Amino acid sequence: MLSSLLSKIRTDFFSPVSGAEIDSNYKQLSSIGITTTSDYLEGGKLVINEDEVRKAIESNPEAVEKLFTSNGSSSNEQGILNRLYDSLTKYHG
Repeated sequence: MLSSLLSKIRTDFFSPVSGAEIDSNYKQLSSIGITTTSDYLEGGKLVINEDEVRKAIESNPEAVEKLFTSNGSSSNEQGILNRLYDSLTKYHG
């Protein structure tokens, strides 16, 4: 069960967010400077390029916010935080 949850969380983080309110330049974490390490032994450790994140926030804060908080009728249209909430809620009970 834990392995399945971990896999779902990875998918939640790195699947593109789609929908009418999503700026096509800001639909994935990688587009704002957040990626994973290339060393598979680190298990998907996040790598944050602070300069890229700062630049994305300064140039279009609303688009960055929507990447995380977008509401949608499907998982593909939900922002990353909403996906994570749904996944963790499902596995909680």
